[in-house]
Amino acid sequence: MNRCLDTVRRKQETKITNSYSIPIVPDIPNTPDSYIVPKNKTFFSKKIVLTSLMATSMFVVALSFYFVEIKSETAYAKGATTKDKDLAEMKAKVEATKKAEIAEENKRYDDAIKNIENQRAQLIAQEAKAKADKEAQVAREKLAQAEGKKVLATKKNNFDSIYAEAEKKYGVSRYLLEAVHFVETRQSDDTARASSAGAQGPMQFMPNTFQRYAQDGDGDGQTLISDVHDAIFSAAKLLSANGATAGKVENALYRYNHSDVYVQKVLTVARSLGYKD
Repeated sequence: MNRCLDTVRRKQETKITNSYSIPIVPDIPNTPDSYIVPKNKTFFSKKIVLTSLMATSMFVVALSFYFVEIKSETAYAKGATTKDKDLAEMKAKVEATKKAEIAEENKRYDDAIKNIENQRAQLIAQEAKAKADKEAQVAREKLAQAEGKKVLATKKNNFDSIYAEAEKKYGVSRYLLEAVHFVETRQSDDTARASSAGAQGPMQFMPNTFQRYAQDGDGDGQTLISDVHDAIFSAAKLLSANGATAGKVENALYRYNHSDVYVQKVLTVARSLGYKD
């Protein structure tokens, strides 16, 4: 009997072990049937396994949500950082543009100030020049009046007919011829006087120049540098040939004597005599 019970018990223990994987209470001789693990323990084992699986699944899902949230937060933080960076760059560009506009405006203002200062300086210079020119003009007029009085006081009328004849023939103003005669030798008559530079006669011709323009003023068949008629006519031809009759009086006088001072002096005397430019 006992052997049969032992055999049955062993089979049950083996079956329980294989089915439930639950440790079996050590074999106790004469153990009552109430100590045998009931078959309904399978339900609880499966429940435990399912619960474990569910817990594991929930853990995995929670962990996934956790990582997704972390990733989202990271992406949000990265996006926020990028946005802040973009805003900072935009702000920097706006500030740089504003500074450039301010600098350009300041430059335009400085240029305007400089332009105004330059215009003011030019205006002052022009006013100073105009004042100086006016003063110089007044001085020239006074000098011309003084020179005119001096010329008229010492004027010799005995050459007027010669000036008029030369003017008629060559078109050069009689007053201009008389002024040259006056400046050169104070209206000398026939004379062989010579300057330190070699100029000769009443109109002070250089001999080579006289030969080029020599004219017989009195019709005696001779052209003499010392003869007043010949000298005045020759002077009239020189001035005419160099532009006196074409409005280039200053050029003609300069060709007669290479001096700007001489040119102005002759013109001053001519104006005092009645010459009109």
